Amino acid sequence: MFAIECDSHGWPRKLELSEVRKPLPQPGQLLVKVRAAGVNFADMLVMEGAYQEKLEPPFIPGAELVGTVVEVGADVTGFTVGDQIISQVPSGAFAEYAIVEASRAVKTPVAMDIRDAAGFYIAYGTAYCGLMRRARFQTLETVLVTGAGGGVGRATVDITAALGGTPLAIAGGKERRDDLLRIGAEAVFDREPDELRQKVMDATCGKGVDIALDVVGGETTRQLVRCLAFEGRLLLVGFAAGNAASLPANHLLVKNVDVSGFYWGPYQSRFLEETRRSFDHLFQLYADGKLHPQPALSFPIDRINDAYTALLERKHSGKIILEVSP
Repeated sequence: MFAIECDSHGWPRKLELSEVRKPLPQPGQLLVKVRAAGVNFADMLVMEGAYQEKLEPPFIPGAELVGTVVEVGADVTGFTVGDQIISQVPSGAFAEYAIVEASRAVKTPVAMDIRDAAGFYIAYGTAYCGLMRRARFQTLETVLVTGAGGGVGRATVDITAALGGTPLAIAGGKERRDDLLRIGAEAVFDREPDELRQKVMDATCGKGVDIALDVVGGETTRQLVRCLAFEGRLLLVGFAAGNAASLPANHLLVKNVDVSGFYWGPYQSRFLEETRRSFDHLFQLYADGKLHPQPALSFPIDRINDAYTALLERKHSGKIILEVSP
């Protein structure tokens, strides 16, 4: 089969297709013909050897896929040949065929567009679990989202609006602003933290937000604490700015703020049924027209280098995917 294979760590690098052996599913696994794969910043860290879960060469990168089940391993129930699934995998998505743990595979609705499905699993799965389980979101609450032009941030805005909350977004650029307002953001603020608190207080009639979900880190995190309402919740999801902030403990104390960290990876294996129920709910919202996945910019897999150039240039506000097989 064809695949993108890395025989060493390093980034940037030129990526090329090569012929590798087709894998065989073991008990509990599915063999999937990959239709499309999501392109994510984390992939570059994996190829560089700098990700928290380090892969030893040679390996096939790619962590997010949509594909068709072509073989079912022993001891697997609930899946049959021909099912379309989405999943997050430790590696292997940038290939003609990939092995997927059945416990981490989710069947998609038949009518789901392949371009929507390719970038749905990580962004919407992370956003939903973060909002509902860790931040304890309730209908009518106000949620402030940093990095709202990115996958998880945008999905958080989308889900908040779909569930009857009021999303406020922080993002840069007119295209991202227009997109976020289109999917339900009440207001979109510039990425610079100056005057953020005043803008948020104006938008919430002086109350502050119930939840702040932060994927950026750095000085932005410190400003978010000042934007929270009494007994507000701050959820730390990532540090795209490159560093974690030290928080003003006096503000946390006086406002009775809850601060939580969130990394979705372990939840998928620790809480299998809860994860499946969350996707059932997400797919129902999608079918009802209440969710609006990012319009995808797609590249054929042999143009993977162009796909990463587009990702790094940040000119496209939507998801970037690789078309692997028809």
